[in-house]
Amino acid sequence: MSNKRQQAGPAQKPAQKPAQKPAARRRFDDIPGAPVDQDDPLFFYGHARGRPFREFSQWTLSSFSVSKTRIAEITLADGPKAVEGLTEILSFGCAEQFMMFCKAVRFGDRDIQRRILDNPDPSKQKALGKRVSNFTKEGWDAVKSAVVEEGSYHKFQQNPLFKRVLLTTGDRLLVEAAPRDRIWGIGFGATNAPNRRAKWGQNRLGWALMHARALLRAEEEREEKRAEDEQADEDW
Repeated sequence: MSNKRQQAGPAQKPAQKPAQKPAARRRFDDIPGAPVDQDDPLFFYGHARGRPFREFSQWTLSSFSVSKTRIAEITLADGPKAVEGLTEILSFGCAEQFMMFCKAVRFGDRDIQRRILDNPDPSKQKALGKRVSNFTKEGWDAVKSAVVEEGSYHKFQQNPLFKRVLLTTGDRLLVEAAPRDRIWGIGFGATNAPNRRAKWGQNRLGWALMHARALLRAEEEREEKRAEDEQADEDW
């Protein structure tokens, strides 16, 4: 190596931080037999009793559990120790609580994590989620779809009646007809949506539900195949 002092060059710009990798998630496209019938949308919106497909709302009460380890994975947190709670398995009363809790985990706000876990009201959980410290849109965008996909999967996997409702939708396109939400919904109500399709929003909740549906259907098919194989062995 030369001992000569190198001549100073032009000032270098500070190195930019590498783009953040998206959260670990179950890939919808990798699930065999997961078609979507784009021509037959099923619209849903709201959690009030009597609403069609109210089971699909994030606010509908539906208890389920998720491990701290998995929450840390999907929020890109620094392991389970970054997740509040007294036990490795945490219980949630609805998908909204899970989503807002994961939001607080993502940005390391332990106080809001605790308060969301302790509050059973979805509207207050959402309000607490808006108060998360150190929030950045970029940071949340990196994990938010994985979070809602994960919550949707556990919600329907652990609630058999809800699961049956989801699976009976077949391959239909699930659409949250939320008039004022163009991220999780489409930004139009069900009445106007068919004629405004070219202007629909992202429908991220709808896609998360279809993701869960494909996973659950694949699980059922594997279980049916296993049962058939066991029966064949007995008959042999």
